[in-house]
Amino acid sequence: MPTWKFLLADAFSAILTVPAVTYLGYLFAQNLDKARQHVHRIQLWVLVALAFVGLALFLYHHLQRRQLHSRDASAQGSTR
Repeated sequence: MPTWKFLLADAFSAILTVPAVTYLGYLFAQNLDKARQHVHRIQLWVLVALAFVGLALFLYHHLQRRQLHSRDASAQGSTR
């Protein structure tokens, strides 16, 4: 991409996004304390949910690996 096209696109996006982000910041600044309270309340539940998902994935892969090894061992035992 030529430099002039990049600079033109970057300037155009800045013209659109800077006022929008500034307005949103002004609008939501009054509710920042409420948003923090909601985040702190939800944060623990999200952490617990992620821990359960991680544990479930670990157990799934562990059981799959164990099942694969038991199939391999029984296949080797039946060929002897």
